[in-house]
Amino acid sequence: MFTWLVFNTLCALPLCVLALLVRRLPRVSPAFEHVLWLLVLVRLVLPPFSFSSAAASTASSPAIVSSGPPGPGDELVAATTRLFGPNWSSWSSQVLLGVFLVVLLLVVVRELLRARAVERHVGRAAQAEVELERHVRRLAGRLGLAAPRVRVSSEVSGPFLWSLRRPVLVLPASDSLPAPTVLAHELAHLRRRDHWTAWLELLVQGLHFWNPLFWLARRQLHRAAELACDRWVVERFPAERLAFAEALVDTAERASLGGFVPRAARAIGMDRRDFEERLVRILRGQSGVRGGRALFAAGFLCAGLTWPGWLAPTLADFARALPELPAGNDHEHWRRTLAAAEERLRSDPSDGAAEMRRGIALLGLGRASESLAAFQRQEELGFQPAKALYNQACALVRLGEHDAALVCLAHAADLGLDVASFVASDPDLVALRGHPDLPVAR
Repeated sequence: MFTWLVFNTLCALPLCVLALLVRRLPRVSPAFEHVLWLLVLVRLVLPPFSFSSAAASTASSPAIVSSGPPGPGDELVAATTRLFGPNWSSWSSQVLLGVFLVVLLLVVVRELLRARAVERHVGRAAQAEVELERHVRRLAGRLGLAAPRVRVSSEVSGPFLWSLRRPVLVLPASDSLPAPTVLAHELAHLRRRDHWTAWLELLVQGLHFWNPLFWLARRQLHRAAELACDRWVVERFPAERLAFAEALVDTAERASLGGFVPRAARAIGMDRRDFEERLVRILRGQSGVRGGRALFAAGFLCAGLTWPGWLAPTLADFARALPELPAGNDHEHWRRTLAAAEERLRSDPSDGAAEMRRGIALLGLGRASESLAAFQRQEELGFQPAKALYNQACALVRLGEHDAALVCLAHAADLGLDVASFVASDPDLVALRGHPDLPVAR
């Protein structure tokens, strides 16, 4: 799972860079930016389509020894093993998974408690008066939208739209009717289905609460959504730009004095730079790129940048490219493997698979002469004789008998094993690479 999350993060990074660059371009609409940041969130949770193939290729790998001499990585793993015990590589991954699940549970519980708090505030809000409801319905009809339910609360400091089951517009208690631009801004969120986007945010947050890229994308997504709603309002009320800007300032002042506004529904006016950008865009009435063609082009470009198997690698390729912990240092693993294989051989001395596992474990423990005898016994039993001969060559190289190792490799090649391909990547047989007598593929 961690490989999948890291892989998705790396694939979403080009999208994030593209969205940040697009923001710097002139005449780019906030709706266009919003689509780009939405694609970043989607890419972070794109299912691992190639995960099963990666697992299958790992499971079907040949039982051939490839352990090589120790290097700096081996020394680091050995020091960690001495410090934390022989099974650290097993229990550390379990601890990491346990910590992840615990934090995930805390995140889920926190969000549920927040949703419950908002739901309680909405439940305590009073039914709007007839005049206010007519005002909202009249404005919604003018804008071509369906009017949501309206509630009035003395606890809230600003208007917000809540949609746990059905959309509800919650307004602060006031003696006067709210400005049409303020209501239109909240209706714009409903028109854009931003409450659906909030559910996607919660899903991504559950898996990427640790990821700075998610928090950047989430903040920019909120910023673009607010700017897109502002622009939509200004286009429909061009003569009321100043009144709209004053209403935003008034809402920000009341919010700074206290009162309840759900975190997910907060306007970006809480950030000074974003708030200034909103006011500038409202007062200047800047236009931007429009149309479905630009959005389609952006989606196609982003898919090409991040879809596995196109420009981006597949998850299987990514998993294969990850460095592995150096083998042969977790001696407890090899000792357990050896004990299990010997136990099996005591009950069935003719078990070639158990003899092969015994030979691999012995070679991992550095007992090359004993592993050579085990692989020879495997060959006598007729269990995967080509691989038995290849592993005998690995043990012989460890013992310094290169000529005998070449003979074993030649016999393995005669049995159909692609010796040249294995030798090219096997650190055990570095000493034989380029040897004139090394068998080649036939």
